[in-house]
Order: sequence, then C-alpha cells, then structure tokens
Amino acid sequence: MKVLEASTSISFKNILFLTDFKETSRAAFTYAMAFARQFNAHIYPAHAVVPYLPTELEVPTMPDILKQIEVQAGEQLARMVKDSGPEYTALKSLVAREGLHTVCEEAGCPNIFECWEDREATFLIA
Repeated sequence: MKVLEASTSISFKNILFLTDFKETSRAAFTYAMAFARQFNAHIYPAHAVVPYLPTELEVPTMPDILKQIEVQAGEQLARMVKDSGPEYTALKSLVAREGLHTVCEEAGCPNIFECWEDREATFLIA
C-alpha cells in the first residue's frame, strides 16, 4: 500500500497510534503500519481507557480493575500488532496488485488479519 507519493517532502520519524480496539481502529492500524514502513518510522500504539471513578466501597478493588484493564489491553495490542505482520501485508499487496476481490474484504470479516497472516483467503468463484 503506497500511502503517499515518493515525491512528497513529508517525513515521519515517530507515529503515535491511538486505539480503542474496535474494527475501525484495526483498519486504521493498517495505514499506520504502511506509513511506518514507507518512512522508516517508529510506531507507538497506545490504548486510552475511559476514566473509572470508583465509589468509596470500591476503592480497595481499584488496583485489580486497573490490572485487568492493563492485561486485556496488552493482549489486544499484541494481537493487533501480530495481525499486521509481513504475511498479511504481502497477501494484501498480492490481492490489490492482481485486482482480486476476496470474501474476507467484501464482508468486512473481523478475522481477516489472522487468516491472511496464515496466507489464507476466501474467494467466491461463480
């Protein structure tokens, strides 16, 4: 995926990518990775959480809640970074270059990153 023309004078050294782990964020991550590769930039993914204001009775459990949020966000972030790996990128380039249309893309499949990283895509032949 060519994000910007090579003749442009824009360059990036660092890219901060904010995510809420929704499908739109996963799609945006593909573009962030493309920018990072094209400009040889570092990408820094970050997850922001809505502030949680506990009642006085919940204060002792706050560390547990924060730890759970941290663990879940870390797992999702690791999955997102893995999902945009070299095999996924290579297959996406091949599909685009050959003008192919996959069921995966047309249906907006949430597992596209995992399947394509395993070099598996679904085509409908009619």
